[in-house]
Amino acid sequence: ISVKIFRIGIRIGEVKVIWTLVCCMAITAWVCIAAVRDDLDFSSGDPIVLENADWLNYNRNSGDFEAVGHVVIGRGEERLSADRVRGNLKAGDVIATGEVKLTRQGNVWTGTDLRYNFRTKEGDVLGLAGGIEPFRLNSDRTERINENEYRVYNAEFTTCTNAACLRHYHIKAGEAVVVPGDHVKARGGVVYLGCVPVMYIPYWYRDLAGHFGFRVYPGYNSRMGPFVLSSYRYEMGPLLKAETHVDFRSKRGLAFGQDFKWRDGFTYYGDISTYYMNDKEPIDDDEDVETSDIDNERYRVLLRHRYNAGERDYVLMQANYLSDTDVLEDFFEDEYRDGGQPENHIVYTHRGESFSFSGLFNTRLNDFYESVNRTPEVAFDFMRQKIGEGELYYEGRTVAAVLARVWPANASGVDDYSVFRVDSSHMMYRPSKYFGFLNFIPRAGWRGTYYSETVSTDGLELYDNGAATRSMFEFGAEVSYKAFKVIKEGASPRRHVVEPYADYTISSEPSLLPDEIYQFDEVDTLDKEHVLSFGVRNKLQAKRNGLPFDLVDVDVSTAVLMDRETGVDTFDELRVDAELRPFNYLAFDLDSMFDINNFNLNELNARVVVSGGKRWKMDLEHRFLDGESSLLTGDVTYFPSEKWAYNVYGRYEADEGRLEEEGWYVQRNLDCMSVRSGINVMPGYTRADGSERDGEWRVILEMWLTAFPHSRVLGRHRN
Repeated sequence: ISVKIFRIGIRIGEVKVIWTLVCCMAITAWVCIAAVRDDLDFSSGDPIVLENADWLNYNRNSGDFEAVGHVVIGRGEERLSADRVRGNLKAGDVIATGEVKLTRQGNVWTGTDLRYNFRTKEGDVLGLAGGIEPFRLNSDRTERINENEYRVYNAEFTTCTNAACLRHYHIKAGEAVVVPGDHVKARGGVVYLGCVPVMYIPYWYRDLAGHFGFRVYPGYNSRMGPFVLSSYRYEMGPLLKAETHVDFRSKRGLAFGQDFKWRDGFTYYGDISTYYMNDKEPIDDDEDVETSDIDNERYRVLLRHRYNAGERDYVLMQANYLSDTDVLEDFFEDEYRDGGQPENHIVYTHRGESFSFSGLFNTRLNDFYESVNRTPEVAFDFMRQKIGEGELYYEGRTVAAVLARVWPANASGVDDYSVFRVDSSHMMYRPSKYFGFLNFIPRAGWRGTYYSETVSTDGLELYDNGAATRSMFEFGAEVSYKAFKVIKEGASPRRHVVEPYADYTISSEPSLLPDEIYQFDEVDTLDKEHVLSFGVRNKLQAKRNGLPFDLVDVDVSTAVLMDRETGVDTFDELRVDAELRPFNYLAFDLDSMFDINNFNLNELNARVVVSGGKRWKMDLEHRFLDGESSLLTGDVTYFPSEKWAYNVYGRYEADEGRLEEEGWYVQRNLDCMSVRSGINVMPGYTRADGSERDGEWRVILEMWLTAFPHSRVLGRHRN
C-alpha cells in the first residue's frame, strides 16, 4: 500500500511539474508577445501587433525576433500574414516567407517572399500577384517606393480571370509604377491577345479612378464612307482633364478636336469642346449646291461653365459657335437629335430667404439662326410670403430687359426690331380652410408692362408708335380638397387618394392689345381672360420600403371659356397625364390633349417599358401630333444567356407610311471583354418640297473591356 501511495505521489508530482512547465511557457510566450507589441508600438501611427504565431523567439535586448506558423502582423488597416516572419523590431525590418499575403486599402497582394520596413515604409516582394481594381497583376518582384506607390518588374496587367494563355488580353511591361486606386504607368509595354503580341506601347498610362486612355471607333457610313474615329483621354493636373480627337472619314477627310474639362469640387466645373475639319464633300448629293451656304471649312466650339460663389450665388455660362446649320447633324448626331437651337448665355443668380435675383445676357452667335436676344435681362422674384401677422400673402415678379428679335441673315421680307421692356406682376392671396378639409385661396393682382416702342398697323405695314404702358387686373380663386380610403389592409395595403381641384380666373382687357406690341415671348400675347379650369387627380398607393408608392397616378383636367369670341369653342382641350407602375416589370407613361368639342385627338405621347427580368426588355413609344406626325418607335433586347444579347430597334412614321430607321445588333460577352456588331439603316424618302433624301446605312463594330464600359471601340457621340 505504501508503495502504491508512493507511485501515485510520483505521478501527481509529474503532473504538477508538467503543468508548472506549461504555465511558465505560456507566461513566457505572453511576455514575449507583449514585449514584441511594446517594441512595435512606435512613437507615431497605430501600433503594430503580432498574432497567431505557433512559435516565437524574441530577444528583447537586440530586438531580433522570429515567428513561425500562421503569423499575422497588423498595423491599422494593414494586414501581413506568412508562414515564417523574422526581423529586427528596433530597426523596423520584417522578412516574410512562404505564403505571403498583404492586405492594404482594400487591395490583396500575394507572393512568396517579402521584405519590408515599418519605419521607412519601403520594401519589395518576390512573385507578387494581386488586385489593383479593376486590374489583376502578376510580377516577378515588387519594390515599395513610398506609402502607396510600388515599382513592379516583369509585370502582367489584365482584367481577365482566365488562365495565362486563355486570357483574352493582357499587357506586359518590364517595369511599371503602380499607385493603387489612382493610376498605373509603364514604358515599353506590349499588348497580347491570348499569347500573341499584337501591339507595342512606348508609354502606357491608365487612370484607375476615371475613364482615360485610347479609344478607337471604326465603322462604315454610306455618306461618310469607311471611317476611324480615335481619341485619347488624359489628365493634365488634379483639376484639369483633356481629350484629343483625330478622325478620318474617307469621303470627308481628316478632322481634329480638342476637349478640356475642369472641376474644383463644388466651387466650379465646366468644359470646352472644339472640332474642325476641311470637308471634301460638305454638301450631300440630295442638297442644292446653288442655295447651300455650307463651306468646306467646318467647325464647332462649345463652352460651358458653372461657378458657385457660395450656397446662394452661382454663375452659368454657355456658348455655341457653329460653322453652319448642318454641322451638328453631320458630325454630332446625338446633340442634333436632342433638338432645339443651341443657346448662348451668361446667367447670374442669387437666392435670398424670400426672394431671388437673376441677371441674364443671351445673344445670338450664329447669324443663320433666328433668335430673341436679351442684352441684358434682370429679374426680381418674391416668393409667396406672409405679410406681417395677418392672413394675407404676397407674391411678385419684376423683369426688365433689352429685347431684340433678329432673323436669319439670308431671310428676306422681314426686319429686325428691338425694345426696352419692364414687366411687373403682383398678386395677393388669402388662404383658408373650411369644414376641416376644403382649401379655398382667393387672389387679386395687377400687372403692368412698359414698352419703349409700340406698334400700329394699317393692315399692310407696321409703324412705330412710341412708348406706352400696358395695365391689367386679375381676380381669381383656387379650390381643392383631398380624400383617401384604404381599400386593402394587411401585408400589402392599398390606398385610393382622390384630389378634385378648380381654378377660376378673370382678368380685364389690357390697355395695349397684342397686335399693338412687338412680339418676343408669351408676355406680349396676354389678353383678357375669363376661364374656369378644373380637374381631378387619382392615385392608387401601396407601400415599398415602408414609404407610400404610387402604383397609379392619373390627372385629368380641362377648362371652360366663360367669355369667348364668336366661333371659339366652349371647352378647352381635355388633358390627361398618367403614370402607371402596377408591377416592378411594367412602366407606362401617357400625356395627351383631346379636343372634346370636335371629338378629336390633338396630341399624344405614350411610352411603355416591359422587363422580363434578365431575359428580355421591350421599350415602345408613340408620339402623335394631329396633322403633322405619328411616330412609332420600338426597341427590343433579348438576353438568352449572360454571354449573348440581341437587339432590334426602329422608327416608323405612320402619317407618311415611311420607315425612318431600323437597326439590329448582336453582342457577345466574354470573360473580360464584350463585342457588339450591327447595322443601322435610314431609308431614303421624298421631302415635302418634292426633293429626294438619299438613304443612309451604317455598319458598327464595338469592343470594350467590361471593367471599362465607357472605353468602347465605337461610340455614337459622333458620326
